[in-house]
Amino acid sequence: MMLDQTSTDALRESATSHTISLHLCSGVGTPSGGPSSTSLATFADYLSAPPYSSKVPTILAAEKKALSLREEARLLEIERGMAEPDLHLDDLQKAKEVCDDVAGPEAFPDKIGRSIARRERIETDREDVVELVYGETGFLGLGMCLQKIKYKYGLPGCNFTPPGGIMQTPYLETFADIGCGLGKPLLLAYCLHGFGSLAGVEILEGLVMAGRELEEMFMKQAKGRLERFEEKENETTKETPITTTIGSFLDLNVFNWTSSEIVLCNGTLFPEELWAEVSRMASEMRPGSFFLSVNRELEVIEFMNVEMVLVEGETTPIFIMQRKSHEQVEIELEGTTSGDDGGENENENENENETEEEDV
Repeated sequence: MMLDQTSTDALRESATSHTISLHLCSGVGTPSGGPSSTSLATFADYLSAPPYSSKVPTILAAEKKALSLREEARLLEIERGMAEPDLHLDDLQKAKEVCDDVAGPEAFPDKIGRSIARRERIETDREDVVELVYGETGFLGLGMCLQKIKYKYGLPGCNFTPPGGIMQTPYLETFADIGCGLGKPLLLAYCLHGFGSLAGVEILEGLVMAGRELEEMFMKQAKGRLERFEEKENETTKETPITTTIGSFLDLNVFNWTSSEIVLCNGTLFPEELWAEVSRMASEMRPGSFFLSVNRELEVIEFMNVEMVLVEGETTPIFIMQRKSHEQVEIELEGTTSGDDGGENENENENENETEEEDV
């Protein structure tokens, strides 16, 4: 359900009204909604007074109605992008701490990845291939994007998210990192959500081999430190496999990342031609899927930018982009075509008028 601004304001006003009624009928507040100067001191006496017992049903009904209306208004604000939901940032902070202890800037600095990548580029005569220069995606920024998908944009019915939602059911979706390097983002994704699979593809073999060793070390140290969400919900805990493949992400026979629900790509240094191809391939993803793009947006009409995330302490933003529905894409394409046709018709009319003037 989607309400306009006027309807949402009316609902919030109704919630406020019921809250004020609750304060007044229970004798603990003023019409402004706050406690009166005497109510706190006299509340205990008021509860023991005979009239109070007769007001209990009214108080309970008012409380229930007020809470219900406030919650409905809050959910509508989230749906309309007016309010930020609870992103469970404590879970993100804990996951980041675990990842930092094993694969963070101090424990496993990015200069290790840069060194491995540069050595292989030199050995394979690809030193000047700029898209193979090593770079990392910050844990906090990526984690914030995943939390926003899980608790906001991935909710059923939000934008183009399908009825079942994204990141709403354990062990269902695939998180893919194309050009994954050492695979550090896969470790953070493992900590934050029970994905069905976590997969990365990287063309430099040295990075993949070092990343697998890092993953093994991470799993040994991380076990027992993570209170995964499925344990909180008393669900059966099972391991999410992390797989990394050596090869080019341009070859879908090596790894078909377009079938994933969430894809991460750090294409900061990609040449324009390569980025255009990545954008074209991403357009094959299913409607509602998300593409997390570091430092630049996809260049196709099939995706919408729902939010740019830039956290304190990190220098590169991440764009949360969502695949539109086929119907929406068709509507936008028809609008573009209609606009072009209109321009052509105007030119034709001008030419006809010029011809008539010449004839006269």
